[in-house]
Amino acid sequence: MFSRLRRGKEGEQFNQWALEYGPVYSFRYLFSKATVLSGVPEIEQVLKARPHDFIRRFRVKRSFDGIGAHGLFSAEGEEWRELRRLTAPAFNDKKVNEQAAPIIEEAVREMMEKWRAQGSNRVPSLVGTIQEDLNKLTLDVICRLTLGRDLGFQKGSNDAVQEDIRVAIEKDLPQLLRDRAPWGKIWPFKKIWRIYDEITARAGRNSRMLADCILRRKMAIASGHDTIPEDLLQTLVQHFTLSGAPTLSGCLKGNLLTFLTAGSETTAGTASYLLWYLARYPTVQDKLRQELAAGSGSVLDKTKFPYLHACVMEVLRLRPAAYTLVLETARPGVLLCGSPLPKGSVIVCNLYGAMVLTYGSEFQPDQWLDPSSAIYKDLLKGTDLLSFGFGPRVCVGRQLAIAELAIMLAAIVTHFQLQLPDEESLHLAQHPRSIFRLTMKPEDDSIRLVLVPVT
Repeated sequence: MFSRLRRGKEGEQFNQWALEYGPVYSFRYLFSKATVLSGVPEIEQVLKARPHDFIRRFRVKRSFDGIGAHGLFSAEGEEWRELRRLTAPAFNDKKVNEQAAPIIEEAVREMMEKWRAQGSNRVPSLVGTIQEDLNKLTLDVICRLTLGRDLGFQKGSNDAVQEDIRVAIEKDLPQLLRDRAPWGKIWPFKKIWRIYDEITARAGRNSRMLADCILRRKMAIASGHDTIPEDLLQTLVQHFTLSGAPTLSGCLKGNLLTFLTAGSETTAGTASYLLWYLARYPTVQDKLRQELAAGSGSVLDKTKFPYLHACVMEVLRLRPAAYTLVLETARPGVLLCGSPLPKGSVIVCNLYGAMVLTYGSEFQPDQWLDPSSAIYKDLLKGTDLLSFGFGPRVCVGRQLAIAELAIMLAAIVTHFQLQLPDEESLHLAQHPRSIFRLTMKPEDDSIRLVLVPVT
């Protein structure tokens, strides 16, 4: 079975096997065995039992340590609990609405100005860089939130700091997660050795840059400077400083880099899929545009813009960036579906498959507003939407991700009509090609859209 598991297509293969063998199956790879869970009840059982019964695999911690990003994502046990307590206040609804929303809105305006410049008046423009543009937007947003700096990704500046962050997120971490052994330190693999040296050097530069951002903010706080921005960095520095624990204070750099990674790579891919779905289903797009035109107030208010949030939740269901979660048993004798497992047994939670195989693979946001639908009954509160995990370790940045998608979608649909190019409209059944690496995202340049200005 392992020979059929194609790199970059794991998510699709896990779903196919689930259709063949059921929601729980195992496969062998090299000298190990992994159990794949594609059913909602089974996955929830595992995630609720963290960290007592299930923990992240050691190579995840090693990989995040490799780029200097050890923090909330890779921590376990008491360290994780304390880090969660310190970071959670930066991501609550109030902070997202007051601190993040204005930054997101400004970044989206900058992207749309670029798109308008590619066309004129009512002349539609073909944008083949949707994914690249959204990636730059999300990097700008998360850098301003976590570093207090505008690194100008959308402006196209060739800043060395900008490049180090981009490469660490897009290449270094996937490389470290993919490698099962430190091949770069074995003599014959000289080329890979050089890659590891480059990763280490880049991690050092990023670490020094983050330390400088933290030090500058601490000095500003100590001096009582009245122009300090009320951003995520401010909240984190205050909470970590007040913790009084040197070890945790040292984790602040790792957490900032973790948030840079999770806050850009994930949201950009999901947003790309969302815009494609709106172009693919023009009736959904028209209905959303009508709601936006008729409504007033903040688009983050679900009661005022229910269809907008239904579209966001539906794409999160169909295209979760974190398509799998790989864990291992923390102790011998852990029960899974009634069977005891030895310590270190590998468990793959197929989050993508659980949502698609249980609730369907079609983009139907109306389900979220229909009291008779299974999605309305099971997922309306979002607590069981596995896209952000489940249980005590549900993603701390969940509200920020939803806010970014909602603000982005509302602005784009208000000002542009999204269409598929003529040659792609002939193949409506063909979805964008996905690649499954660190996250699930569309393959490079697989999404092209025609943007028609709305007048």
